[in-house]
Amino acid sequence: NLLIKTHPEDLKARAVFADILYTDNQYQKAKEQYLHVLEKDKSKSQVWSQVLFIQAEQQDFEEMIKTSKEALEYFPLEPLFYYFNGVSNKWFKDYEASIKSLERGIEFVVENEKLLLEFYISLADVYHLVEENNLSDEFYEKALNIDSNNLLVLNNYSYYLSLRKTNLKKAKEMSFRC
Repeated sequence: NLLIKTHPEDLKARAVFADILYTDNQYQKAKEQYLHVLEKDKSKSQVWSQVLFIQAEQQDFEEMIKTSKEALEYFPLEPLFYYFNGVSNKWFKDYEASIKSLERGIEFVVENEKLLLEFYISLADVYHLVEENNLSDEFYEKALNIDSNNLLVLNNYSYYLSLRKTNLKKAKEMSFRC
């Protein structure tokens, strides 16, 4: 606080202060500081990421769509921004935009299995919602190849298979594992 009062235009000080607030779970205050930094300097992808993580934590999907879209204007090769865009579009049931963003973002994931897993899970869920069952199953299988014990995948995949009365033996096995 003291550093910002003495140097109100120092963006590094604000970013560090925001990081401290974020670490202290003061998300709203941290977001305000990060947004102040972004008003002056849009060139820091880490700041965009932090804002999006906070918006996700706050379930502020309306702002997440706006922020991710703007972040992608500056960082069109950043997969995380496509992920947040896809998730927020899914929230508003714009499944076509969600799929487009998630599939585009996968192309830019490099050596990050956790992020790839999140893309696969999200795509599997969206494809289920639009009743593209083969694609949904395909992405659940890809997710299981990364993390065969992922509870969300085991639960959702087994549930969706059982609803469709398809591959019930596999659904039962996954359900028990879950």
